Order: sequence, then C-alpha cells, then structure tokens
Amino acid sequence: MNSLFNEEALTHLSYSINENNAKIEICSDNEIISRNKTKLRQVIENLLSNTLKFVPEGVAPHIKLICSTRENDFCFQISDNG
Repeated sequence: MNSLFNEEALTHLSYSINENNAKIEICSDNEIISRNKTKLRQVIENLLSNTLKFVPEGVAPHIKLICSTRENDFCFQISDNG
C-alpha cells in the first residue's frame, strides 16, 4: 500500500474494515499521491466508508481503487462487489 493510503489514512475506517472482513486493494501512481493529499484522502475515505456501510448482509466487501494519470488528468476507478 502506498503512502497516501497507509494505515494512518485508513484509521477512521479500521473498525468497519475489520468488522466486515473487507479486502481493499489500492493501486496508484506516485504523482497523484504528492498532490492535495488531505482532500484526496477525505474523498477516498468517504467512498470506502459508503461502500462498507452499504454492503449486503453476509458479504465480505472487496473494494478495488485504481488511481492513474492520463495526459494532464487524473483517473480514478472504484469497484466493489456490493
């Protein structure tokens, strides 16, 4: 896991992650991580939090987040099994 999404960034969600036996995969370019860390972390935490809240009963969440750059833009892809 890269520096933006280290344990510190996921601390607020650790209870829900453990309680739901969630698997979270994060792939990211380092360039994205070096910009707007606080705002980006808030957005990611909100997306992960919503995914963990609205998972069907009995299903262990599997969340995949891919962050990449395309020319001058950032591209975020998020998928889950819920």
